[in-house]
Amino acid sequence: GGCQWIANVTRAVQNLKAKQTLHIPSWVVQECLTDRNGIKLRSKVNNRVYHCIITNPGRGEFERYIMGIGWCDFLNDHKPKVGERLQFAVRTSRLMVVDIIRRKRRSD
Repeated sequence: GGCQWIANVTRAVQNLKAKQTLHIPSWVVQECLTDRNGIKLRSKVNNRVYHCIITNPGRGEFERYIMGIGWCDFLNDHKPKVGERLQFAVRTSRLMVVDIIRRKRRSD
């Protein structure tokens, strides 16, 4: 149930010095996040809740990005690396849960 999607960690996301934004798929905005300009992000890794802004850059009706202090705090706490993935699940219109799928370490 609910909207779930996976975002690949890019170099831009890994670079903690840059201004951080993350694109939300338009179908998620359409189905689960109508008219929201902020959301709580709960990390499955440390259970902390981050208050993030959802911004509309004005390029399209359902174009949205997660950004703000909360998103930066999330990235600073977890430091995701290129090749890892962020798994998002919208629980309510005000809460999203995010997990980090770390790269599998080869045992050989």
